[in-house]
Amino acid sequence: MARIVLIEPSRREFLTIRRFLREQGHQCDLHFKFARHALDHLDAGDCDLLVVTLELPDIHGMELVSLLRRDGRIKPSTPVLVCSSLGTPLNIQRAIRTGVSGFLLMDDRSNLIGRAVDAVLAGGNIFPEHVPLPVDEDPRLGSALGLPTHLIAVLHGLRHGRSVTSLAEALALSGASVRQHKRQLMRRLSASSLDELFSISEEIGLL
Repeated sequence: MARIVLIEPSRREFLTIRRFLREQGHQCDLHFKFARHALDHLDAGDCDLLVVTLELPDIHGMELVSLLRRDGRIKPSTPVLVCSSLGTPLNIQRAIRTGVSGFLLMDDRSNLIGRAVDAVLAGGNIFPEHVPLPVDEDPRLGSALGLPTHLIAVLHGLRHGRSVTSLAEALALSGASVRQHKRQLMRRLSASSLDELFSISEEIGLL
């Protein structure tokens, strides 16, 4: 029996997944709807597997994984399975680079969660099939692939209409740092405006 912690904004989705995982013999009682709650309350001894939805309402899930690791909230050996509605090759490759053990598309999660959990708990990996990134043809892909998770968190927050003040509070940063991260994003993706930044990010599969 594995202790599985879910970070998922939908209570309904959590209950569905928990029911299935319990039927498989796993313990799945700890649930966080917000990244900040996990950062405040998750303990390294709480879980054998962490399942994280990337599109969280407060902090992007990949930045959350980085913060949990940095703060010792999960052990270095604890496998992480991420779930996302964005199945672009860039998003999948970024997850692989971050060192997670698996990636599930939201549309496939209900059908594949059992196999994915078994695979990562056994020390394996599971990722969707995807085409190689043509980084030689589009240098923006190479830049996006190397973006740190905190910049992605800022990008997602801005794309969803979060103010600089709101983002700063969620990410425990100063407003000046958030504005600096915004400028970094625009420079690295060769965008001259926020709208162009969003357009480029959608074009290359970052949003």
